[in-house]
Amino acid sequence: MKTTRYILCLAAAALLAGGCGKFVRDELITMQNEIDQLHKQVADMNEAMVSLRAIVNEMAAGGYVVEVKEFAGEDGRGGYTLVFNDGSLMSLYSGVDGRDGQDAVPPVIGLQQDAEDGEWYWTLDGEWILSPEGDRFKAVGVDGITPQLDVRQSEDVDEMHWFVSMDDGETWEDTGYKAKGEDAVEVFSAIEVLDDRVVLTLASDGSVVELPRTGKLAFNVEMVLNLEGEEQTIGEGETLPVRYQLEGDVTETTLLAAGTDGRYKTRVERTSGTEGVVHVTAPDPFEEGYVYLTVSDGKGYAKVRMLNFHKRVFLLPAGSEYAAPAAGTVVPVDFKANFKHVLTYSEGASDWIQPMTTETRTVYTISDTMAFKVAENTGTETRTAIIHIHPEENPEFEVATVTIVQEGKPAEEGSGTGTGE
Repeated sequence: MKTTRYILCLAAAALLAGGCGKFVRDELITMQNEIDQLHKQVADMNEAMVSLRAIVNEMAAGGYVVEVKEFAGEDGRGGYTLVFNDGSLMSLYSGVDGRDGQDAVPPVIGLQQDAEDGEWYWTLDGEWILSPEGDRFKAVGVDGITPQLDVRQSEDVDEMHWFVSMDDGETWEDTGYKAKGEDAVEVFSAIEVLDDRVVLTLASDGSVVELPRTGKLAFNVEMVLNLEGEEQTIGEGETLPVRYQLEGDVTETTLLAAGTDGRYKTRVERTSGTEGVVHVTAPDPFEEGYVYLTVSDGKGYAKVRMLNFHKRVFLLPAGSEYAAPAAGTVVPVDFKANFKHVLTYSEGASDWIQPMTTETRTVYTISDTMAFKVAENTGTETRTAIIHIHPEENPEFEVATVTIVQEGKPAEEGSGTGTGE
């Protein structure tokens, strides 16, 4: 902090020069104490923001608190250490509103969940923090960030201000808040530990985040999907419709939202009060990632379902074109796949080709064989069938094709007229 060093040098020079003696020495001690307080405050607030981001990531992953331990800090402030079901630890200080020092109040950094896309974004005093392009900053997923706070010399006025960085310290923006060491503020204004949950009140806007203390959450709504399990496959650039149905105590305030790790895109289409479709689009070029679906009662309780996406694999031999004789045959087609598939046929092909196929359903790529029974071709013309392969859960999306070309029946010999004896 260059300004701090400059002030200390001036004060030390004055002390050495004689003049003010004890007064300058006392001022120097007071100044150093305030600087130490500011440094501690910066560290505490940055640690609190790391904890806040960790909390929403735990919520997105369906985490819950298994143990709560109370502690007392050396500075007299107490708090709680939360132990989550995945073994991670998080220490939170009990809230201090810090608003008594009206002359110098630090900015209040918080998080707010968007009601439309279900994502959590960072706020400053209850307002979205925006990039120069007007974009909000996510807190969850691979593109989620944690803000950093610092105390720096303002370029506009001769005083120290709070600065915020949203790019890991590359650039800093003046918040306009004057910095003063004794006016502490927490990200959380209150922490309440109950038997079934931990209630966190955000200082930014007074909103409440509730962390369950057991795996079973406190409202009776279940999310039923047309997909089985958490591990799913999806194609490069594919938009997969995930159909959902809400069962149980569904009310007007029950909301289903979808969020991602930043690689995937989601769009929620609610077709009725209890049913809808979440359209999940994979990146192109492909990257593995996840989508989390959150159903909430609008009063602080939520359940989360995670879907981890892997690349669809359907590998065929080179060329994927097979020849069949006019008399008919069985055409075996070797393939490797990691999803269950369905077939469609080019026009008229299903009249003379019968599938005899083994279907596959696993996220691990395995070798398999499907077979097609080709009927006799009684005509003399060659005929061609194109077999289109689709994921069962997304029949509009094509992943591969197989071509079968069947010879025509030879023309009968001696069919012309002769004069023989």
